[in-house]
Amino acid sequence: MSFNLESLKQAAKELTDKVVKRSPLERTLLDATSNENWTTPVKLLQEISDSTYNYQDFSVIMKFIWERLMEQKNKNWRKTMKVLNMIDYLLKNGAPRCISEFKDEIYQIRML
Repeated sequence: MSFNLESLKQAAKELTDKVVKRSPLERTLLDATSNENWTTPVKLLQEISDSTYNYQDFSVIMKFIWERLMEQKNKNWRKTMKVLNMIDYLLKNGAPRCISEFKDEIYQIRML
């Protein structure tokens, strides 16, 4: 039985999700804003934007976005860039209330 690095990483993610009890949406958000050296797949962004039409999911997404932006403070520029790209995608494709949320919290983006 051979193990490669990717399968070990995936197994570790699944185990962490079970222990921490993350929802599939939270796992998608973490994957979309990871520190990996490539852009966020459009499939993940579309899945997140579709979730903004659900009230509870919208709250989870917005809380995650603002926490992720504030925790970074230029430590991991890739994560910050991916969150900003997610905001851009949600403004264009998410629920209409995304626009008002980002407009109300624009000062947090300007602080970057």
